[in-house]
Amino acid sequence: MKGFNSIILLCALLAIAPRTVASGEGKAPTVKQALGPALKGDIQAQYLLAQAYELGLGGKQDFAQAVRWYNKAAHQGHAESQYRLATILEEGRKGVKADVANAISWYEEAARNGLKPAKQRLATMTSSQSGI
Repeated sequence: MKGFNSIILLCALLAIAPRTVASGEGKAPTVKQALGPALKGDIQAQYLLAQAYELGLGGKQDFAQAVRWYNKAAHQGHAESQYRLATILEEGRKGVKADVANAISWYEEAARNGLKPAKQRLATMTSSQSGI
């Protein structure tokens, strides 16, 4: 799965900061190159940076930075960012304390935005809580 995510990240970074072989550059853009658009509010760039930090692509894993960038995109309505943010908050990660109530809020928001995995996760959480 990590390899697949790396390919998706690379393709998406190519879309935000295109470099073509025809121009002679031929190199894939770096996370640093995506930072500019992310800082300017580009939702897709924010999501990609968060994913890179979460997966440790192009550097070490940094869950606090992943949460930061997912949060920025999530507040702009990016459903996948809302979902990924919720998963990190639900379980907690190195440098990020678990916050189940906040995770549920983000799962709900992602579900409202039509993300099927968020709906499924909410259903699972609800059924496990009712069985207690």
